[in-house]
Amino acid sequence: MVVGAHGVQGTLKIKPVTSTSFKLFSPSSNQAKQLDVWIKADDDPGRLVTVISSKRQEPKDIYLVRLRGVDDRTTAETLIGQSVYGKSDDREALSEDEFFVEDLIGLKIVDRNDHDLGVLAIVHTGVANDVYETDQGVLIPAVKAFIDKIDLAERKLTVFDAESLKID
Repeated sequence: MVVGAHGVQGTLKIKPVTSTSFKLFSPSSNQAKQLDVWIKADDDPGRLVTVISSKRQEPKDIYLVRLRGVDDRTTAETLIGQSVYGKSDDREALSEDEFFVEDLIGLKIVDRNDHDLGVLAIVHTGVANDVYETDQGVLIPAVKAFIDKIDLAERKLTVFDAESLKID
């Protein structure tokens, strides 16, 4: 996630929110190839941009990243709050119960009785757990106690019980 601008030449401060984020910007992973990333706000489809340089800022666990086309502080500041994702072919494999946020956005959400709860619109990153928000405003804790099944092939997320989410 872009958390700030650094200097006057368009450098972004990016705070990794997953273990794969650290690997995405580590110099050893992108020295031998051009690295392209998606940058997007919650409500837009995003755009693909090329990383010019990245450097880890210790001990804050923030990366200072330059993107092609972001050449000044004003432009960099317009990106604060947006998410940065690696391209699908740059991502490492996840375990069976882990998912990339960009793969979850747009999933149809239903309960086990097939009641429609909307479409996953936003993933709010939390300290203890993430929270999924549908286009209908339903909030769902991203924990096994609430999530029954995520089927990316069917583009569907099933929750155990809509009643436990206090939906009217």
